[in-house]
Amino acid sequence: RLMHMGVGVMKTDFSEELPQDAVLYDGTTGLESHNKYPLLYARTIYEASREAKREMGEKALLWGRSGYAGSQNYPANWAGDSSASKNNLHAILTGGLNMGISGVSFWGFDIGGFYNCDYSGQRVIPEDEEYIRSVQMGLMSPLSRSHGQSTPREPWVYSETAQKAFRKINDLRYRMLPYLYSTGWETTISGIPMMRAMLLEFDEIGCEDLDRQYMLGDSILVAPVLREDGVVDYYLPRGKWTHLLTGETVEGCGWRRDQYDFFSLPVYVRENTILPVGSCNLRPEYDYADGLTLRLYQLADGATADRTVCDTEGNVILTVHASRSGDTISLSLTGRKENITVQQIGTDCRLIVE
Repeated sequence: RLMHMGVGVMKTDFSEELPQDAVLYDGTTGLESHNKYPLLYARTIYEASREAKREMGEKALLWGRSGYAGSQNYPANWAGDSSASKNNLHAILTGGLNMGISGVSFWGFDIGGFYNCDYSGQRVIPEDEEYIRSVQMGLMSPLSRSHGQSTPREPWVYSETAQKAFRKINDLRYRMLPYLYSTGWETTISGIPMMRAMLLEFDEIGCEDLDRQYMLGDSILVAPVLREDGVVDYYLPRGKWTHLLTGETVEGCGWRRDQYDFFSLPVYVRENTILPVGSCNLRPEYDYADGLTLRLYQLADGATADRTVCDTEGNVILTVHASRSGDTISLSLTGRKENITVQQIGTDCRLIVE
């Protein structure tokens, strides 16, 4: 009934609070069933939602707080009731990376923080600096929503500077959706999360300990700004990396320390990447192939790169293969080929499009 009224998603909150002395239908106690109960809770509501959504020609989704082995089958999850107090972003990020390593791909958190108090009980409403940095990480996460306790987290209640910073990263997210959607559909097959701890992508000494940065998909590195002064220490693995916002190219295999204002953060594209960039920055669902730009980042001599572009239903609408030999790049397109632009980033080769 609720789905037919227009409710999109059920929030499966508090399923972990099973009383220890409860007795379940199979005779087990709450203590014995503490772990499996959140899984059964999510499965029950997901299956009911899926049945209702199928009648409407739509797909089901949850917004779940707790989970157990198998929870990846009932997407999605969020970080729970985070605080708006300073430095809480690092704790949220650690939780998201652990969720990904545990097999849960579709995850997000409350942008701006949920609670309006810190851990001592003091009332805290996030100021511009806290809000903007939370927005940047939130919109560079698999799932994004602004949500808080009793006070709003929408950008228009903050300063003009905060609104401009929100708009800039939000525009970037919308234009990245051809990449994010395709990455999301691929994770449902591979099991590799969208938000990836660095150790999942790079076999380098030290990457297993990096908990203040991550890969968003296979090609984009994000290091959220966690300090008030905007200083970020982050590690770039071997190879060439191009800053997505500035176009600056740097050589990896080392630590960097940079300072970022409210309108930027470390977000780098990996070499030998085909990045599909959409033409619309006003809404999340649009025709991703229409006006698409294919950016070829630092394609090395002898290297190849591949990319699949899907629509919002997971249907493949374009496959791209690029290879470089000397000063020539060959690009093979299969599917929706019309109205597509190709850009070379970091190379100036002769381009052959098939």
